[in-house]
Amino acid sequence: MTTASPMTEIICAGEKLDAAAVSALRTRIAVLAAQGCRTVVVDLTATRRIDSSGLAVLAGAHKRLRGHGGTLAIAAANGTVTRALRAVGLDRVLHVRATVEDAAAMARNSRDVARSRQGRERVHRGGRGRSR
Repeated sequence: MTTASPMTEIICAGEKLDAAAVSALRTRIAVLAAQGCRTVVVDLTATRRIDSSGLAVLAGAHKRLRGHGGTLAIAAANGTVTRALRAVGLDRVLHVRATVEDAAAMARNSRDVARSRQGRERVHRGGRGRSR
C-alpha cells in the first residue's frame, strides 16, 4: 500500500477480490475513513477475479467514505473486473479510471466539487457563511 498524500490513500488489491479476501479491504477502508482519510483509491491492477462480495465491499466503502465526506475511486480495472462493475451499475457510481493517478485526481476533484456545493447550499439556505 502506498500513500499519495495525507488525505489520499492508495490500496493495492490482490489477484482475487472475493469472499476470502474482502475482510482485510473492508477493515482497512473503515480504519482510513475513521482516521479522516477523504480519498481512497483501490488499485485493481493485479485483480483478475471479483465476485459479489468484492463488489459489495466496494459499494459499502463508497457509502462509508461518502458518509465521512470522502470519495472512493477505482484504478486500473481489467476487462473482467470492469464488466463486473458495469453489470451491477458500480461503474456509474464509482470513479473508475485507467491509472492510479487519474483515479486519485478525479476523486479529489469530485470531493472538492461536493464541498463547494455544500458551501453554496449553506449560503442559499441562510446558514453560516452567508454574505450580506
